[in-house]
Amino acid sequence: MDEQHSAVESIRLVSLEAYNNLYQELKKKYVPNITKVWPECTDPQKFIHEDVAIASYLILIWRQEREQLKLDADYRQTFIDIGCGNGLLVYLLTSEGYPGKGIDIRARRIWSLYPPEIKLEVSTLIPSEDTFFLEFDWLLGNHSDELTPWIAVMALQSSIKRQPERLPTRYWVLPCCPFSFWGKFQREKFNAANSSRYFEYLRFVGEIGRNCGYQVEEDRMRIPSTRRTCFVGSIQTKSESEWAELFKAKSSMIALSKEGVEETKFQPRSAVELIRNCTRVERSIQDSFINLTAKCLLDCGTRNQPGESNPGGEINLTDLVTLVRQDFKDFDQ
Repeated sequence: MDEQHSAVESIRLVSLEAYNNLYQELKKKYVPNITKVWPECTDPQKFIHEDVAIASYLILIWRQEREQLKLDADYRQTFIDIGCGNGLLVYLLTSEGYPGKGIDIRARRIWSLYPPEIKLEVSTLIPSEDTFFLEFDWLLGNHSDELTPWIAVMALQSSIKRQPERLPTRYWVLPCCPFSFWGKFQREKFNAANSSRYFEYLRFVGEIGRNCGYQVEEDRMRIPSTRRTCFVGSIQTKSESEWAELFKAKSSMIALSKEGVEETKFQPRSAVELIRNCTRVERSIQDSFINLTAKCLLDCGTRNQPGESNPGGEINLTDLVTLVRQDFKDFDQ
C-alpha cells in the first residue's frame, strides 16, 4: 500500500468511541442470526462483519448530518445502494430505521430470506450524465466496481433535479476494482509514475467528486478487506446559475474522458455469475482432473521392493497444468 494512502487515519470522520459502541451493538444484534441462515458461497464472517461495520459508520455519518443541518429529530435519511450484491447493507440500514432500497443486476439467494420490507430490485443500471435518483438523499456505492466512477456524477444530477425543494444529494463510495467511465481503469492515463494503480484509482475517484462540485472527504473503514478507503461527498445548496456551471463542468469531464477511448458506451457486468472456483464445475470434469493428478503422482513414485505400495511422488504445478491442457483440450479457454 502506498505511503500517501496509509497515512490516512481510519474512522476519522466520526467519533471512534461512538463507532465502536454502535458496531458492538449491531454485531450482537444481527451477526448470530444472519450467520445461521447464510446461504451464499462467500465467507459469512467476512461479509457480515464488513457490512455491519459499514452500516455503523453510515448511521453515525447520518446522525452527525442531522445535527449539523438541524434536521427534525425524527427524520431519517433515505438511500439507494447501487450494486447492492447480497443486500445485507440494505437490510441492516432499513432495520435500523433508514428507508432505502438496493439494486443489482442479479438477485442473490439470501434476498428471499429478508423480511418483505427490505426493498431489493433486480435492475440493470446504464448510467449516464443525465441519470438521477430523485427520492433518495444518499447514493451508496459499496464495491460497486464499474458503477463507482458514476456515483458522484449521478449524485450531482440528482441534486440538480431535487432543487429547490429538497436538500442536495450526498454520496458514499467504497472503491474496489478499478474502473473508469468506459471500462477498466488505465493507470498510465493518470500520470502515475511513483504510486500504485490502486492509489491512482483512489485519486481518480476523488477527483470526479470534486469536479462535480462536491466536498470530498477520505476515510478508511475498519473492515476485513484490503480495500478500505472510502469517500464521503457532500455539497451545499446552490443558486440556479451555480448548478448550471456544475452541470457544464460535469459534462466537460465526461466528454474529456472519451478522448483516446475506442468504446465510449457503458458496459454493465454480465447478469450471469462467472465461475470463480471448482464448486460449480461439472462433477465429471472434477473427477477426471483428480484422477489425472493421482495418476501423475503415482507415476512419479517408485516401489523399493516387489509388493510394496507405491508412495507416490511430486509434480510441479506448472507441469501439472501442462498435462491438464493436453488432456482437456477444450478446457484451455
